[in-house]
Amino acid sequence: MNQEPDYVNLDPRVEPVAYALPRNPTTRRTARLMQQIWKYRLAYLFISPAIAVVLIFIGYPVIDSLILSLDRWDGLGKSTFIGLDNYRAMFSNTSGLLDSLRITVIFTACTTLGTATLGFFLAVAIAERVRGWRFFRIVNFIPVLLPMTVVGVLWGMLLDPTNGAVNTVISSLGFSPPLWLASPSTALWTIILVSIWQYTGFPMIVFLAAIEGIPLELYEAARMDGANGWQRLRYITWPLVQGVALVLVMLQVIFGMRTFDVAWAMTQGGPGTATTLLGVKLYQSAFLYSDYGYGSTVAVAMIVIIGTIAFVYLRLVRPLVATT
Repeated sequence: MNQEPDYVNLDPRVEPVAYALPRNPTTRRTARLMQQIWKYRLAYLFISPAIAVVLIFIGYPVIDSLILSLDRWDGLGKSTFIGLDNYRAMFSNTSGLLDSLRITVIFTACTTLGTATLGFFLAVAIAERVRGWRFFRIVNFIPVLLPMTVVGVLWGMLLDPTNGAVNTVISSLGFSPPLWLASPSTALWTIILVSIWQYTGFPMIVFLAAIEGIPLELYEAARMDGANGWQRLRYITWPLVQGVALVLVMLQVIFGMRTFDVAWAMTQGGPGTATTLLGVKLYQSAFLYSDYGYGSTVAVAMIVIIGTIAFVYLRLVRPLVATT
């Protein structure tokens, strides 16, 4: 049986320099890790700026939110350490938290399903080069480039119950216009439709890139065998872009769970609490009620919820992505 040498070569270009390693397995693993770091030191040097940006703009805020969730702070004076009181307050008012979570889940599920489905069929139509496909590709992607706040304000003006262009057109046709954003029964669905309108272009572009990467020989062979358009879509296109679809769904779920801008710009969480997403609840707690500790607690809850969803999804989906 070959035994591992008791040395670590820190530079693969030179002859190994032997020095005694302890027999402790932990120490030996640490030595091997250091050897790998030294071997790929140039690669680590190149990615170090990206790592620094992630640590500064993501790692630090997360850690600071964790610390602040243990304090009481109004944003002006000195913070006071209160331990887990913010978490006790959050869980003692589970109705408010669960209501925001329910609204956020409905919003995320509908926007994810809507954007992914419409994006896929738009990508298929563009890949088939239907009449006006260049126009549709540009027009459907332009909303993605617009800030969500701008989109929210724009649609809020268009859907205004008294002076909005949409209700004016509906009234001129002799119909009774709905209270799009003023009714608890329609406000959430209106925001969902606006979000679908804005973000369908992102899945469309991703699906289009995946579809155009499929070899044309597969489609030509299917046509020669008499396959129609639906059969080509079902047995060639969808199986070959299924892995992309699974990743897209995860991204859209993350985007949906942390949405704040469009809901706040259009309804500010109202009417009542009909559109109070978790992001809106966080903003209200921290910036409207000046309770930054409780707002940070809601932020931590969002991180845990999104992280749990992502972890479970990846554990379930990763084998499917590997097989596709």
